[in-house]
Amino acid sequence: MEPAVNPTAKVQSFKEWLKTSFSVDLEDLGVTLRCDQFGGIGVFACRRLGPGDLLGRIPLEAILHAGQVRKSSFGAKVLAVMPDIPGEELLWLYMIWGREEPELCGWYPYLQILPPSDPLSWYSDEEALQWLVGTPMLQEARQAVTEQAERHLSVVGRLQKADPAFFTSHRFSLQAWRWARSCYVSRAFDRVAFAMSGGEWDSDGLCPLLDSLNHRNDAEVEAHFDQNGARLQLPTGAVGYQVGDEVYHLYQRNLANSSLLLHYGFSSFKNPNDSVRELKFHLLPGTVSQRLSAAFPQHRWVSPHWGSLEADAH
Repeated sequence: MEPAVNPTAKVQSFKEWLKTSFSVDLEDLGVTLRCDQFGGIGVFACRRLGPGDLLGRIPLEAILHAGQVRKSSFGAKVLAVMPDIPGEELLWLYMIWGREEPELCGWYPYLQILPPSDPLSWYSDEEALQWLVGTPMLQEARQAVTEQAERHLSVVGRLQKADPAFFTSHRFSLQAWRWARSCYVSRAFDRVAFAMSGGEWDSDGLCPLLDSLNHRNDAEVEAHFDQNGARLQLPTGAVGYQVGDEVYHLYQRNLANSSLLLHYGFSSFKNPNDSVRELKFHLLPGTVSQRLSAAFPQHRWVSPHWGSLEADAH
């Protein structure tokens, strides 16, 4: 397979792969994929979709998880060195390897439409982190970056010691590790959603097509997981979509922007689930009562130096 050279060609290659390998025809579903100049992808209706209509489906064999990787020659190479590697990390390594191996990796058409760079790059972007000063998210992000670097060094270091020619520092870099981890964290469907048992399902599953739907707080969607695979459909009473409308998924309910940023790398403008639960502030002696009464007429101050209150900031 020749690698696609632009986002549109990558999407077309992915659509052909779904159809020929797994009999998933987007036209039959009434949806299509579109991409922008930055490689961002969305799912759009190409016919009217109403209550009960499928928005997307993926058979079990098309879901990428650690059990699939274990069966591959790449998985065997990793497990020969690290038989106790966590399933999700085995999957990340496969993603790193597979996105550069169009002839050898069966999931290459899928991996090449994933975000080309780290979806959670803000974790290590000092300019972005400045916006989080004074919030718990700043410490959480810094700690995560440190832990990721340490784990990458441990895993890739062992693999390079065993086979430095294959597990090169250039391919299996920290940047690549963060890319794979972030794509997994921001896209994977929880493995417990599937009615499966046994050791094969030791990582969450990446569901091609289904994970291309973007998030919206008020999206109406039902997710179904069983022995046949995964599917998303419009519930009874849903508004539906007209031709040309973008089709959305609800990643999780009631997500505040802090959760959206930490897990998916974006936030929603005027997010109705955002609120300020506690404010702490310091006031000069002698100004407490006056300042608090003027600023918060509906609340009572609780200390001459520090005040705590609860208030929604919708």
